[in-house]
Amino acid sequence: MKMTNENHIRIDGETLAAELGYDNLLEMRMELSRMSNMRPGELKPEDLTELTEIEVDETLTEEQQVLSLLRQTRNPYYYRYEGMIVTISDNGRKQLEHFLSECLFGE
Repeated sequence: MKMTNENHIRIDGETLAAELGYDNLLEMRMELSRMSNMRPGELKPEDLTELTEIEVDETLTEEQQVLSLLRQTRNPYYYRYEGMIVTISDNGRKQLEHFLSECLFGE
């Protein structure tokens, strides 16, 4: 999934944060930052989303795909695959964080 923000779309972060169970956007941002900095040894496979259960709808815009990913995962940086912990690539991590900064946090 290529993550760009060519149309300069801004996501309503407060609404998304509430939908995902956070009290506010700042809490969600802090939790995403914490998850980003975690190491595999700090995680339990049972606390992660099974990679094969994530559905990506290619007909959605890139922004909608990222929102869908956030709604489907407990941690967008780490997943479980056949009992093992897997992480997104360094490039995927950079793209995700850049996209979130631009669209969600307005930076």
